Amino acid sequence: MKHRFAGVVSLALCGAIMLTGCTAEDSSSAPSSTSAPAASATPGPAFTVPSGGTSASTQAPASDENTLVIGEKLFITQINEMYYNIENYEDKTIVVEGMYGIFKDEATYPSGVPIVFRYGPGCCANDGWGGFFLHYDGEPPKENDWIRVTGKPEIVINGYYHDLYLNVTSLEVLTERGAETVTQ
Repeated sequence: MKHRFAGVVSLALCGAIMLTGCTAEDSSSAPSSTSAPAASATPGPAFTVPSGGTSASTQAPASDENTLVIGEKLFITQINEMYYNIENYEDKTIVVEGMYGIFKDEATYPSGVPIVFRYGPGCCANDGWGGFFLHYDGEPPKENDWIRVTGKPEIVINGYYHDLYLNVTSLEVLTERGAETVTQ
């Protein structure tokens, strides 16, 4: 009897703890992969931008109706949403932070293509990545530099692949880094 009571109390406590993290969020604050915005809808930023300062991923350029700032929260979700519904984003300005790297693949990009990315869930823990290929003609940053990139998105067909690119209008190297690994 004592063990049964302890088990019921333990289950109730676990349930209460899990529910305390659940809060109502404004679903318009970020696009999701399950509900695409209407063509006239404007996706909002993933976080609110406080005034002043320039620390990585917590403060970024202010968003307006034609600018989408992709933050750490829902980073992968927003990029997937953009990939699958590019027609809703082609005229938007995208601002994203992450690590600078060169993506190489012998079949598709043997000489490499610049990327802005963060690590995320994959098939075996956090071995995947999400981000954008970059059309960028400026002086490249060093590999693994933390960068903020501004640009317009486009899908580029590369054989069987449809790759999500940013046509870069601005690229800056930041000193303060955000989260290198994201989960959403």
